[in-house]
Order: sequence, then C-alpha cells, then structure tokens
Amino acid sequence: MITKEKISTFQLGTLIIGFIIGDFILLIPSKVVGQNAWMPVLISGIGGIILISLYVFISKIHPQRTLVDIIYFCFGKFFGTIFIVLYINYFLQLAAIIARTIADYMIVVNYTRTPLFFILLLILIIVSYDIRKGMEVVGRLAEISIPIVLTFIFLTTLLLIPKYKLDNIYPIMENGIKPILKESFYTLTFPFGETVVFLMIFPFLNDNKKLLKTSVLSMGIAVIILVIVTLRNILVLGHNLMVRSSYPTHTVASLVPELVIEPIVSINLLVSGGAQIVALVFATVIGITQLFKLDDYKPVVLPVGLFLVPFAMWYYDSTPQMAYTAREVLPYFAIFFQVVIPILLLLISLIKLKLKKSGN
Repeated sequence: MITKEKISTFQLGTLIIGFIIGDFILLIPSKVVGQNAWMPVLISGIGGIILISLYVFISKIHPQRTLVDIIYFCFGKFFGTIFIVLYINYFLQLAAIIARTIADYMIVVNYTRTPLFFILLLILIIVSYDIRKGMEVVGRLAEISIPIVLTFIFLTTLLLIPKYKLDNIYPIMENGIKPILKESFYTLTFPFGETVVFLMIFPFLNDNKKLLKTSVLSMGIAVIILVIVTLRNILVLGHNLMVRSSYPTHTVASLVPELVIEPIVSINLLVSGGAQIVALVFATVIGITQLFKLDDYKPVVLPVGLFLVPFAMWYYDSTPQMAYTAREVLPYFAIFFQVVIPILLLLISLIKLKLKKSGN
C-alpha cells in the first residue's frame, strides 16, 4: 500500500453504484432487442454480480494488495509488468470514453457553442483535484452525492407514471432469445465488467470483512436501478422514439409535467459519470505509481488528467463511432481484462498458496 487512506463500506458501496450507473443511462438502446432492452440489463446484471464476487474473492486472498501487487505475485516481474501496462492502458481508454461521452452530452444539451477541449479540460481538472485530495475525500463526496442522484431517479420515475404505456413493452422476445443474449454480452462488459477497476480500490476499505456483502449489495442495487430506468424509458417513449433519441433519458426527463428538470439530469450525469472517471483515473495513477516504484501518487494525478484531454478528443470522431466501438470492438477486448486475467489470478493465487502451505 502506498497510502494509508481508508474509506467506509457505505462510501465504497455508493462509489460502486455511481460507477455502474455512470453514463450507462444515457446510452442508446439496441435496435435489435427494442422494447426488450431491459432484459439484457437484467441478465448481464446477474453476470455482474458473479464478476464482482470474483474480484472480491481475489482481493480477499490478497488483503491490502492492489491489482498491481496481485499481478506481480501471480505472474512475476517480467510478465507482470506487461499485464500491468495493459491494464493501465485499459483504464485510460475507459476514462477517455466516459469523459468524452459526458462532454459530448454537455455540448449537445447545454453548451452548444463551447469547444470540446474546454469541457473536457474542466471535467478532468475537477477529477484530478478530487483525487489529489485523497481517497477519503472521494469517498465522502460519493456518500453525499450518489444518494441524491438515486433520489432524483426515483422521483422522476414516479412523476412519469401517468405517461406510461404498457403496450410499449410488447411483444416480448419477438425475435427469440438469441439477440437478447448477444446484447447481454455487450452489457456485461459495459458497465458491469468494468468494476474490475475496484481491485485497485478494495485495499482502501477500512473493514475487509464486509467487502463481499457491500460489493454484491451495491451491484444488485445498481442493476435494479438500471432495469427500472430502462423500463421507464421504454414505457414512456416506446421503442421507435428511444432508438431515434440520442439521449433517451434526457428526453424522458423533459416530459415530466410542469417541471424543467433537464439541468438536473446534466448534474446527475456529471456526478455519476464523474464517479466512473475518478475510479478509473485513480486506478491508473496508483498503477503508474506502483509500476515505477514512486513514493507518492499525487504528483502523477495532474499529468494523467491533462493527458486524457487530448486522448479523449482523439479517441473517436463522433458519438455514433463511439457507440460502434463500444458495441463491436471493446467487448471482445475488455473480456480479457474483466474475465480471463481475473480467473487466472484466482487460480494461480490458490495454487501458489496451497503449495506454500504444503511446503510448510
């Protein structure tokens, strides 16, 4: 451990929920699954619970060790360094995608004449400032802000009940189960599988005994929220309007009777999406610090944050290109980091520990 900062179980839980919700609620649903879009979310959410349980078991075997430490333990210095560099690159890519998604949304909805560069710069300076203040400050911000976001989602869902049309969810599985399972794979890798980043954050928990309960419960809450939001959007807009809307959640919020709450949607996105970026940038910074054996991670924060500004601008040219990359490219790339390596880490750890015990 390169810092003695600690967060509580509640803070970790809110951070996980905010991370999973993030910018997922803005994504355009698949045209293939249509009115059944809530089903892949539910199915992949169950997979997400399994994945985060896997990450917790790995962390339980290696208390007080980050993902970097665990990789070195399992793969040695040479191969370990290769995998660590790949993970750092993966976390950076995710942070760039999420920052760009939020910035694009802000430009389309709120700041149409503001250059992309300045929006990204503002987001990443705020993120860098939070991380430099330490994980304890990040935890306190999460425990205050994320419950407010959840309250807003709950109230919006209730206020829109008069606009629900049950016919919008039919027919169910008109094209069979195959498209739903395929979409579930995409949804599993984004956002649920991305919680692999918490292998860099679990060691900062002040009560390791409650790690599994906290992580699984938080994942379960996040899954329920995403299913409710997806169902709400379908019930209000219907499949045809949803797939034509760039930001269906924003469109739905604009239909709340007698209230102008679109700005609150933007604030909620900044809070929950910010939680994603904070976790990913923090993991990147800790990874770089441990890779180069630095004494303090804080001097690394601002350079990483500033690097992400041009990186996020360069990463893709448009939102449709991002959507294509996120669906057709990243899932097959991400499964290596989210499933393959973690399973190897678990198996190698168990074998090494068993050999160590038998040797004694």
